[in-house]
Amino acid sequence: MWVKPSEVSVSGLWSIDRANPYFILQRRRGHDERHSGWTSFIFATVDSRNHYRILYKRSDSEIYYLLAVANTKEDIEGHWKWIEINIMPTLEGIDVVDDISDFVQWKIQSLCTEAAYEDVGDFESEKFKNETKKFYKLFNMPIDEKLVI
Repeated sequence: MWVKPSEVSVSGLWSIDRANPYFILQRRRGHDERHSGWTSFIFATVDSRNHYRILYKRSDSEIYYLLAVANTKEDIEGHWKWIEINIMPTLEGIDVVDDISDFVQWKIQSLCTEAAYEDVGDFESEKFKNETKKFYKLFNMPIDEKLVI
């Protein structure tokens, strides 16, 4: 799931699965590990956070921004591929670090806003359609007439 970009610290609780000059795909330590140990046991028992995340790293500092989280490898891989296809080619042509950071953050924020808008829009439009049908039926109006509110 895309999340609104926010600064995060990189800790020893995460291991890197993939990385490129701009992005890091991390997996929470203790999750999906074949060997069992105290660390795996403790994380599996106590921790209920997302198991995967994607971070954006500014090239001029140690600031990391959280962009996406997921509980399954398939979900996070889909986000990683989307970044490779839709964001990476654009970043190759941008030279200023601040512009790259702004572009990445605005792109992810727009995805979050779009997803939230689609959820609300679908619900309202479905509700509106149902109410419109009831109105037409109640007042015996032909369907080809438009209802203006």
